[in-house]
Amino acid sequence: MTSAATSPPAKAYLSHVERTADSPRDTDLHPVTLQSITQPVPHVRLLRLRIDNAENGIVFQAGQWLDVHIPGIAEAGGFTIVSDPSKAVKSPQPGIQTSSANNYDEDFKPYIELAIQRSPRYAPAAWAWQEGNPSSNILRTTLHVRVGGNFVWPPRNGPTPERAVFVAGGVGINPFMSMLSHMDATNTWPKGGVTLMYGSKTAAHRINQDPSDSTDVLFFSKLWALSNRNPGHMQLKLFLTGTTIRNASDSLHEQSDLIAKRRDTAVRTWNCRMDLSYIRRVLINHDDDKYLDKAVSKNTIVYVCGPQAMTDTFVEEIQRMGVISPVSVLCEKWW
Repeated sequence: MTSAATSPPAKAYLSHVERTADSPRDTDLHPVTLQSITQPVPHVRLLRLRIDNAENGIVFQAGQWLDVHIPGIAEAGGFTIVSDPSKAVKSPQPGIQTSSANNYDEDFKPYIELAIQRSPRYAPAAWAWQEGNPSSNILRTTLHVRVGGNFVWPPRNGPTPERAVFVAGGVGINPFMSMLSHMDATNTWPKGGVTLMYGSKTAAHRINQDPSDSTDVLFFSKLWALSNRNPGHMQLKLFLTGTTIRNASDSLHEQSDLIAKRRDTAVRTWNCRMDLSYIRRVLINHDDDKYLDKAVSKNTIVYVCGPQAMTDTFVEEIQRMGVISPVSVLCEKWW
C-alpha cells in the first residue's frame, strides 16, 4: 500500500516476488488444497483453496495477497485474496473478528478464495486457466501459500477512518471484495459508510434486473447483495464503459435502465467512464447519496486499485484536490 502518486519508469519484467520485495509478508508457508474452480465472468476464474491445517487456519487482513507456490512452476504467483478473513479460520483467532456461525461449526472447513484473470503469458495464472476439465487436471493439487501486503482494511497506521471511498477498475475490485465482506461479516462499517466506485468494461444492457443474470461484471451479484443488505453503510456506484467513452461529468444524470427502475436500491449505475469530477463530488458529499451519513466526512480515506494508468492518474489528482490529506489516498500497485 502506498500514497505515492506515480509509478517509476517502465523496467524489464519483474516477478511478483521481485515487485513486492519491500512489502511485508509472513515467514510461514501454508499448505492448501485446490478444492473448486468456478468462472463468475468469462475472463476470471475463482479458486477456492481449502486450508490443510484446519485447526490453525490462516490469519490475514482483508485486502492482502498470497504468494502462491505451484508444483512445477519456479515462479511464485501473486494473487489477491477475495474472501472474508473469518472464512480462513475455524474458530476465533487474535485479530480476527467474526460473527459468522460457520466459525463455530465443527464441520466447517476453512478456506481462502482467489480471483485469477486469464493471462496466458503469466505462468501461475496460465496454470489456473489450462484447457480441459479442471477436475481432472488440477483439482486437489496441493499448493503452498504465504500472506503478504499492506493494502488492508482497517488501515495499519492511525485510527480507523470515519468514512471510506473505494475506487476500483476491472480486477482491481479484488481486494475490496475481501474488505467489504469483512465489514459485512463483522458489522464493523466505518461510521460514515463506504462508497465503492467501480468501473467495468461492460455494456449497460448486460446489467439485468436480476443480479444473478448479470454475468459480465465481476462480483456484481455479491456487491448488489452487500449494498442492499447494508443500505446505511455501503453504496455501489457502477460505471459501465462497454458502449461509451464519455466521462461521468458529461452524463451524470444518464443512468442505465437498472437504476431508473430500481430507486429503492443502494446501487447506482452510469453508462460512462468514471472521472475525477465525479470522485470529487463524492468526496465533498455533493452527490445524490441518501444512504450514507453525510454528517461525517472530514476523516475520509480513499483506496484506489486498478490498471496502472488509472491508478497513477487518480491518486495524483485526488491528492492535488485538497479535499482530503494526501496521506489519506492509498493505492495497490500490482503491475
